[in-house]
Amino acid sequence: DTTLLVLGELDDAHKAIVLEAADRFSAIGAGATGPASAEAYVQAAELYRGAGDAEKRRVALDQVATRGDGPLLYAAIVALAGQQADQGDVDGAIARLRPFEADSDRFVTQDAIAQIGTLLETAGRKPEAIEQYNRFLEKHPETPMAVEIRARLARLGAPAAPAPEAPVTPGTGG
Repeated sequence: DTTLLVLGELDDAHKAIVLEAADRFSAIGAGATGPASAEAYVQAAELYRGAGDAEKRRVALDQVATRGDGPLLYAAIVALAGQQADQGDVDGAIARLRPFEADSDRFVTQDAIAQIGTLLETAGRKPEAIEQYNRFLEKHPETPMAVEIRARLARLGAPAAPAPEAPVTPGTGG
């Protein structure tokens, strides 16, 4: 069958095939170790997501979170936090992300602070979101992501710290 199937719009027969594949990846993850195990669970989680099985996705992501490290670990935590927030537990989702605000990886730190702001904004907790976004700008004012954070603050009607001026380099006229 060469028909392109969009996950989420699967008929029951194709959904069963996707779930079977996800279960196989979970079994591979259970039998493997290290990065191979974490990666198998990542694949399973994505297939479970596509098939609409939130609980099995959560279980697979929990396995990634206990077996993965670096980017895989952080990606699993972000996905788990998103799923938790979708189920109404925004504070629990934020608690999952808070430890990453002080991560040694600069991208992870920035992303965690921004993700928390997004969760707060989506939950309608505007003052807390504004505070979180301004916290981002205090710590990371000159990053590419700061441009997006300033736009979010403007959308919320909140003043943002101005973008830092470019440094003047002698002899360049600037």
